[in-house]
Amino acid sequence: MTPKISIILPVYNAGKYLADALESVKNQTYTDWECVCVNDGSTDGSESVIAEFVKHDKRFVLVNQSNGGVSSARNAGLDAARGEFIAFLDHDDLLTPGALEHFMRLADAYNADMVRVRCTKIPEKFQLASAGKFFNPRPRVEFYAENPHIAFIKNDRKQRRNDTWCWVWLCMFRATAIKGIRFPKDLRAGGEDNVFMLEAIDRVRNYVQSNAIKYLHRRSAISTTLNKKVMPISLVERFIYGMPILAAFSRKCRRSEWCEYIYRKETRRMYKTLVRNVVRKNQHIERSREVLGQIIDTPVFRPEYLNIKSRAYLRLFMNGHVRLLKIITRMI
Repeated sequence: MTPKISIILPVYNAGKYLADALESVKNQTYTDWECVCVNDGSTDGSESVIAEFVKHDKRFVLVNQSNGGVSSARNAGLDAARGEFIAFLDHDDLLTPGALEHFMRLADAYNADMVRVRCTKIPEKFQLASAGKFFNPRPRVEFYAENPHIAFIKNDRKQRRNDTWCWVWLCMFRATAIKGIRFPKDLRAGGEDNVFMLEAIDRVRNYVQSNAIKYLHRRSAISTTLNKKVMPISLVERFIYGMPILAAFSRKCRRSEWCEYIYRKETRRMYKTLVRNVVRKNQHIERSREVLGQIIDTPVFRPEYLNIKSRAYLRLFMNGHVRLLKIITRMI
């Protein structure tokens, strides 16, 4: 029997967190699901943890592959998924008990291609038993019948918030809406969500946004997203792989307002990642300059979208005055 929802869970050396992640799926109040667990060449016994769940509950599915990174693992999960809807879960995170029920209730009520919820960050030692405390009996729900590109720009301006689409695990997608979309394998540990979401949002007809907290994102030692001590090279490389998709979108986009808006946001985001953060962390300086050299003054990176101080900072960075910038960064 075909499940209603396929949850894709990439796993690599998940250690002590994996059992709780799988248990949070098993504890769902909505029961018509499968959980496709892709073991990405783990060496720590993660496969045995998954196998134990498979043994006692056939809704769990184990897929083994050689280590290829999170993008490769998610793609394998997409290939194996049979559900009408697709959701994602990372191996050290948790779903609240009513997450899937909330997703399906909104998807059915609005015939939505995408349902998006909120997350909260939890400490490394967070206990699964506490997952049920994040319960909002009357969440605020907004339905955007138009394409999410335009809905997002309106909502973003209204709320004046620096929101992002990048986290795929906040969303449940109708499988037919994202058919054929895959994560870029070159991005093995960060940034792959951005590229996937740019293409996904261009596909879906409509979406529902709920302010209910249904996803718990753990501050763990193995979390790429929340590791602030190290700046992965993938955060630099992702712009090389994301830009062709953004450029392709611009060629078929019928609303110039949206194109200008997303380019403005992307320019500012790239500046923060490729310049300010690189100087602050003193990492990947030469590679960042090389990446910027390929995209600067193109439609996807326009310095005129930056304020005058940022443009001056960028000019110094591109001219190799990194030591001066380090002094300036400490002063501001």
